[in-house]
Amino acid sequence: MNVKAAEIVKPFRFSDRHKEKLVERFAKNPKGLRFVGDIQKIVWLHVSNRDGNKSVGAAAIAMRSNASAVVKAAKQLKKSVGLLDDGEKGLLGQLMWTVDKQRYAPAAFSVDQVAEAAYVLEQAARKLTPGGRGGRTSLQLDALIREVYVAYVVRFGSNPELSLAKGNDFAFALKICLNAAGEQTKTLSQLMRNAINS
Repeated sequence: MNVKAAEIVKPFRFSDRHKEKLVERFAKNPKGLRFVGDIQKIVWLHVSNRDGNKSVGAAAIAMRSNASAVVKAAKQLKKSVGLLDDGEKGLLGQLMWTVDKQRYAPAAFSVDQVAEAAYVLEQAARKLTPGGRGGRTSLQLDALIREVYVAYVVRFGSNPELSLAKGNDFAFALKICLNAAGEQTKTLSQLMRNAINS
């Protein structure tokens, strides 16, 4: 086995310092140590998934290529629907109903709404293209933050405040988790709100 492969397979674990800080903060609460165990598992899964995705180069290239094709197709669909007049859109909607009565209902949808959905699809696919921002890495980071949030709610039975106040246990735990996972914490407040409120 080569050195790079060994590094990928090597299991992640919290450093002793990270664990000490968490235990020091949460040990007083009867459910605190379980919460510490929960978030250790969450961070381990996050790091495993992130590193696993980094090692799949060909799949990542294919995904980006496919995302670029989706962007082009969705953009073309929206443009083509925009060229139709109201009568043509109405007729197209009725034909869609005839073709697929199970999923397309003219009373609930319009051709314009389908075109808007294509626009949303285009914007989402754009994030996965080579120059896209907020792609897989951003989604994985959001998922990590939400998982820590859910673990907090489950263990302590309350929604934490989304603030960086010194006494905020959730923000403290999240910062340790992000640090342990090697993620940036410079814009923690914004990251936290974006992930949980999205």
